[in-house]
Amino acid sequence: MLVHGKMSIFAGLRSVLRYWVALGWVGCLGAADPAQEASGEVLAQVFCRGETLPLVIEASPGAGPAAEVLRKRLEASLGQRVLEDRGRGGREREREREDGKVFRIHVGQTPYVETLGLDFATLHPFGYFIRLVDGENLVLTGSGKSPTADEYAVYDFLKRFMGYRYFAPGEWGEVTPRHARIELPDTLDDREEPSILSYTNAGFAGGNGGFSRSWRTTLYATHALGRIVPVAKFGKTHPEYYPMYDGQRFIPGEKLGGTWQPCVSNPDLPGLAIQWAKTYFKENPTALGFPLGVNDGGGDCRCPECLKAKAAYGNQYIPFYNETARLAKAAFPGKYVGFIAYGGARPAPRNITLEDNLLVEVTGGMAEDMRQFREWRAAGIKHFGLYDYFYGGGYVVPRHYPRLMAQAWRTVAKEFGLLSLWGESFIKSWIFDGPRQYVLNELAWNLDAPVESLLTDYFDNFYGPASTPMRAVFDRLEDIYTRKREALYPIADWKDWHQFAEFTTDDLTVIRAHLDKARVLAKDDAACARRVGQFVKLWGLSELFVRSFLATQEMTNLSAGDPRWHEIADSGYALFQQIEDFSLSAEEEKSLLVNSSLAQYKGHERLKMRSTMDSAIDEFLGRTRAKLGGRMDAFLEGARVLAPQTRLIVESHQREAHQEPGTRQDVFALPPSEPARARSSDWESLSETMPGWSTWHFPNSKTVFEISDRDSPGGRPSMIIRQNDIRGSFLRAWSVQPGEVYRIRLRVRQDVGEKPGSLHIRWKDQRGQWLPSEDQGSQSPVSQQFPEPTGQWQAITRLFAIPDGADAMIILLSAPVQDDTRATAFHDVALYKIHDAQPSAHP
Repeated sequence: MLVHGKMSIFAGLRSVLRYWVALGWVGCLGAADPAQEASGEVLAQVFCRGETLPLVIEASPGAGPAAEVLRKRLEASLGQRVLEDRGRGGREREREREDGKVFRIHVGQTPYVETLGLDFATLHPFGYFIRLVDGENLVLTGSGKSPTADEYAVYDFLKRFMGYRYFAPGEWGEVTPRHARIELPDTLDDREEPSILSYTNAGFAGGNGGFSRSWRTTLYATHALGRIVPVAKFGKTHPEYYPMYDGQRFIPGEKLGGTWQPCVSNPDLPGLAIQWAKTYFKENPTALGFPLGVNDGGGDCRCPECLKAKAAYGNQYIPFYNETARLAKAAFPGKYVGFIAYGGARPAPRNITLEDNLLVEVTGGMAEDMRQFREWRAAGIKHFGLYDYFYGGGYVVPRHYPRLMAQAWRTVAKEFGLLSLWGESFIKSWIFDGPRQYVLNELAWNLDAPVESLLTDYFDNFYGPASTPMRAVFDRLEDIYTRKREALYPIADWKDWHQFAEFTTDDLTVIRAHLDKARVLAKDDAACARRVGQFVKLWGLSELFVRSFLATQEMTNLSAGDPRWHEIADSGYALFQQIEDFSLSAEEEKSLLVNSSLAQYKGHERLKMRSTMDSAIDEFLGRTRAKLGGRMDAFLEGARVLAPQTRLIVESHQREAHQEPGTRQDVFALPPSEPARARSSDWESLSETMPGWSTWHFPNSKTVFEISDRDSPGGRPSMIIRQNDIRGSFLRAWSVQPGEVYRIRLRVRQDVGEKPGSLHIRWKDQRGQWLPSEDQGSQSPVSQQFPEPTGQWQAITRLFAIPDGADAMIILLSAPVQDDTRATAFHDVALYKIHDAQPSAHP
């Protein structure tokens, strides 16, 4: 939080230093005074209040790592030796001035700092002071409650007075301007504390947490329930502490971290939570509260008492949380009891008065006009946090939304009070995610920080002479992102083609023009040229994905009989091939991607548009055949199709146009064609009611499956999924051979207002092992989300080829998470073999 005009000082420095910082200039600003030299070595100096003095760093015992950061960064910037006072006469006095005067930077709570009477008692655990005491002493010290705070003070000083920036891992991501000396203002007295009390940046791979002041967790609220009843301690003696499924207590294995929850209706649990919290606070003395978030993976207890609480309050966890909070008031006065609105604990409760020391961290809470925040406030919650997902991984296009998110965070803080923020970033490409994350990290410390100034800081320093066009690229990307229907739920299109849905051809043209200009402007600056080049390289892959999506959408929306169809198909398949052929050198892959290979980065199953294009062509030809009838052959004459699979689709429609015998395989009517090795042990057979079909649901959760002919068209039964706590599917295995081409058709009906379910097709090899779901191109499964639910039967068609190595395909018909008042129904599921096996069937 800004206390003493920090940003004005920062802005002033930037205006003076911008040009040479942005260019990464490495020359000194002036020659050293010969009087500073000792043994031929130039020593670091500080200019303050009209006097130049040798610099000495003095650190408290616990601040050694922070002091080392300061020394290394200053020496890199100054090109000079920085002296250290190691205490007990260890100071290198032979290198000081003859009069003994030095400028001393005190890192941490040194003996000198302890004499100043600074208010550490009320300082945030990760807060710090930057204070110029006089012309010879500068203090960089944290609260003493966490050594990380000393590092925050050091990096803040380096940012403000040395122009140091850490924008990405590796030398290419750091900016270290060269100086002849440190120059300080006459007055400097800042007490720095964060706007948001607790901030965690999960998945900040390669990031510098000290520079960004992230991972300052003081209010932990996430997955923790399993810790209060460890299986090793209670598993044998107290089975009643563990969940009940179908009338039986489930004792999880000691290594099973998720997919189960304690029996929160057991009266012992609040007391056990308090006992565990005592240990937690001993291990985490800076914590402002303790966590009771549900375990990840579901598995709510379904004993009679837990179900009774769920029926009475709408949330079976809330009586447990409330009672624990009541006990915590006496045991830990002033501390919060934190939990996440997630899984079974997600719904805001009713019919209960909530304790005022509860803190709920709302997951994805900014979506739907912050509906969940409003519902929890109406339920009586007084203290709020936000748990959200700002993923880099799972996306192959840059996602830039700093202005949008700044406004949203400020709204949450103003209307609800934002005490904690847990953000999952899981960065995979710093060249794409860096500017967004830089702004978000700064805002998490100071919600009032001016976003435009932060963006100027990033682009001027990172892209130097190419700053203006590169900033224009990201401005356009933010404009594209804000077109999303639910832009404040960033993970909505994770690993999904919907991440391309807002792009247009005009967007690509504008971005490419900005990039061309950036390359020209950066060509004479090696560091900036490399950064621009890296963005251009990876954006080349992004553009291929977007263009392949646009081609597929154009085919999907094409009117029957449009003669351009094969040109669109050709362009789409050419783009798919370019995506498969896109490569990076080993050096580029290491530099551009974090914790990921290129194959992983571009291999997510729902980003592959080839099968979608196949289906779009299939549907277009079906519409055209219905329109043209006997003129279909003439329409197809002369069509130039690059992809062999498209030729197979054409041939299948030609056969149907001539009413030749097809190879329709109706999965309801035919006996199972299922190799035994294709099955999995957790499938439940439907052999009596639906031969060949099985069901599967997520372990320790509930999914209700039903076979019914009620309201089913055509007199055939429908397969229905009702309550679905996490995931559940109807499954069918079928023997296949590589190179075969199939069309699957079905109808689905879902209630209006539900999230759509999906069709998946996966493969197993002759050993019964799943073929890779990612990284292997054509071996990636088919995955198709159903259209938005209308309450009516909707026809679904998908065409696909069997990949190399497959011996069986597994059809999965899946419902979304839904309660017992909702239903997802499937009807008239049928397979059509378009073509027998041939090596060239799948391009």
